[in-house]
Amino acid sequence: MYVGDKMNYYNYLININKQVCNESKVRTKNIGYFEIIGKAIDDALQAENQTALFNSAMHVASLIKLFQPFYDGNHRTALIVFGDILNEKQCNFDYERALDDMNNGRLTIPTIYEESDIVTFPSEWYAYLLTETKKVFKFKIKKPCI
Repeated sequence: MYVGDKMNYYNYLININKQVCNESKVRTKNIGYFEIIGKAIDDALQAENQTALFNSAMHVASLIKLFQPFYDGNHRTALIVFGDILNEKQCNFDYERALDDMNNGRLTIPTIYEESDIVTFPSEWYAYLLTETKKVFKFKIKKPCI
């Protein structure tokens, strides 16, 4: 994972998106989205426990889903970034299986639109990732109060 330099987050997200799409184009020239996502990644990597790590990683994924910075592959990009954050902390999240579930229609992510700065977790996605994450975490993750 690229940590520290905000442009590295930009490159990191672009490269992840290129992995899930044949052709990747940035939807907006406003790289402010990438700075916001980058700060959220930094915060997630500094999480002090597994509950905070899960919730912070989910927050990052929700930001990618909310801002839709790419023409295609935003959900898949968000899922891979979620898994990368967990795996950076040695959680061994199997996001390849989750991607397979997404590609085969077993995991769908409802569209969310927010008019405020509050990011909500799509409930179906949250429930799926929570269930999958419990398989790798040693203790039960508590649903955050949002």
